[in-house]
Amino acid sequence: MAGQVQMIYIDPPYGIKYGSNFQPFTNKRDVKDRSDADLTQEPEMIKAFRDTWELGIHSYLTYLRDRLLLAKDLLSESGSVFVQISDENLHHVREIMDEVFGASNYVALLIYKKTFGLVLQKQRAHQIQPALL
Repeated sequence: MAGQVQMIYIDPPYGIKYGSNFQPFTNKRDVKDRSDADLTQEPEMIKAFRDTWELGIHSYLTYLRDRLLLAKDLLSESGSVFVQISDENLHHVREIMDEVFGASNYVALLIYKKTFGLVLQKQRAHQIQPALL
C-alpha cells in the first residue's frame, strides 16, 4: 500500500494528560506495584498495552511522529493527512507535521465547533474546541 493512500485521518489522544484505559500489564489485573518484571517480552505487546504518555510530552510526540512517518510512506503524491488535536499541543503537532511532511505542504488549520443540546451546551461551555491540521 506504500504510496497508494489518498487520505489519512488521525484522532490521537489530545495530550499527555490522557486518561488511558490501557492496563500497563497484560498478565495480571492488579497493577499497583508497576513492576516491569510482569510485562510480556514481546515488544509490540508492550507498546499496545503500556500507557507511555506518563513519561511526558516527549514520549507523546514521539508516538505521534512515528505514526506520521508511517502515514507519509503510505500517502500517494497527491494524498492528504489530517490530525485532530486540541489547542493544548497544537503547536507541537504542527512542528512535527512540518518536520515529517515539510512546512511547504501545510494547507490550513480547520477549527470547528461541536454542537450539543441546550443542557449540554451549558455544561460544556468551557470545553476547548478541537482543530484539524
